Amino acid sequence: MFLRDWLKTLLALTVLLGIVEMLLPPGDVGKFPKLVLGLVAMLAVLQPLTLLLQPHLELPFLGLTKLISSEEELAVLADELRLAGVKPFLEVENGGTLPQLEAVLLNLEQFENVQVRMEGSSPSNQRVVIKIEPKTPSLEGQVRKIVSGLLNLREHQILVESWNN
Repeated sequence: MFLRDWLKTLLALTVLLGIVEMLLPPGDVGKFPKLVLGLVAMLAVLQPLTLLLQPHLELPFLGLTKLISSEEELAVLADELRLAGVKPFLEVENGGTLPQLEAVLLNLEQFENVQVRMEGSSPSNQRVVIKIEPKTPSLEGQVRKIVSGLLNLREHQILVESWNN
């Protein structure tokens, strides 16, 4: 998703730069705006590097010390990678995706209270925990399906709890 948005931004910026460059007068007057627009384009190209340079970024260990011998082991590894991919977006400072996910669930008008958080210290025991009020089996299943679809996770990686826990 990020890559697609980044490419759209680069494409739009390139088109905009071409149009502005055609509208600028030749000579010394157009040099400064071209410099500024070039710097903006350079920043846009380098934007993905900011994700790698964040000091709190945790990258999952992708080295395989042994060969994967079964589909079950492969599925576990895939689940860990999905959670590792979702974690930075959920834990971004200033809220990240968590408030948006809570707002989506609250807009269903079936819940009085909703809270979403990440739980677990290692990739093998991490999961998304959602507290809802009221909690019924049918609402629990509905919440798991919605959140798993939005975050591209499997339903067993999502724990739905009662608000009172």
